[in-house]
Amino acid sequence: MCIRDRQQPSKQQKKQPEEEDKEEGEENVCEFCEKHDPEFGNGDYYDLHLWRECPILTVCQHCQQVVKISELNEHLLEECDKKKLNKRCPRCKESVSVMEFDDHVEEMGCIPSKAQTVASRCPLCHQDIPPGEEGWKKHLVKEGCPNNERD
Repeated sequence: MCIRDRQQPSKQQKKQPEEEDKEEGEENVCEFCEKHDPEFGNGDYYDLHLWRECPILTVCQHCQQVVKISELNEHLLEECDKKKLNKRCPRCKESVSVMEFDDHVEEMGCIPSKAQTVASRCPLCHQDIPPGEEGWKKHLVKEGCPNNERD
């Protein structure tokens, strides 16, 4: 999912008073990393956070789209404008540059993929992490991925 595609509610929509209070408070929270910042009410500041700081997101090295790290492999293989530059390793299931693919597969040095219910694989550090959104938040926000430039 490209972050540009995310939907934001229209400011002109009429809301119930209790919904209005809740949504105003939520304007100050990043929908991805859950960082609280009163400046997020300013859309430009929030967009800068998403583009440069949010540890859940990264910029695709090929097309410059902001994508969730948890979805980076799928982006590189299926959505990216330059998806032809990558192939999926049959062993680790990660995206590998076509230039490095034959060596990567031949060496068999990658960690074999596990079922998604058992573990997710971080495309930055190539380590298994707990499955699901909570596993990603733990790895990227709480503990910090050693290869995430946004830490």
